[in-house]
Amino acid sequence: LMYQRLAKAGLLEHAKFIVMDPDHVNDTVRYCLGPTRRKTVDSMSDNPNWRAPTRGEDSLAIKHLAAAMWLLNSGRSHALVLEDDVWFSQHLGTDLMALRSEVLRLPKLRWGLLAVGTCYHHRTPFGQRVSPHIWLTRIMPCAHAYLLSRRGAAAMLKTLPLQLPIDLQLNTMAQ
Repeated sequence: LMYQRLAKAGLLEHAKFIVMDPDHVNDTVRYCLGPTRRKTVDSMSDNPNWRAPTRGEDSLAIKHLAAAMWLLNSGRSHALVLEDDVWFSQHLGTDLMALRSEVLRLPKLRWGLLAVGTCYHHRTPFGQRVSPHIWLTRIMPCAHAYLLSRRGAAAMLKTLPLQLPIDLQLNTMAQ
């Protein structure tokens, strides 16, 4: 489905996919992610309880970290990172081009990570609006879609070892 959505938005030819089965995230890998991670709450659950990160969440964290490593090794200036459950607007390609041109028009904006869109359960952007597609904030409640710069990729890797689920860990970059 992601392939079809990216093709419809005219982005498939530029896409790189990081695919990983959560079952391949063994205990050694999980320990390397962060041996003293905090427990988390599934805020979307009907009955949220404190729990350790799941293998699926750890697999997701590895994919985000792999995207940061790829960006640093690729020589590219930025990358759009999308989780597999991201919802596309019907004007995604146009919106991304507008976002890119706005970033280029704000040369003093030293950015590392720009959230693209909003979360399902947080439908309005957070922070101060500086242009039609850019909001400055120190809080990003989810990591379903974001534009990552080389500066942001390096900052993401500097937050290791993980203390939190990856979407919350990304918030530590802005603190």
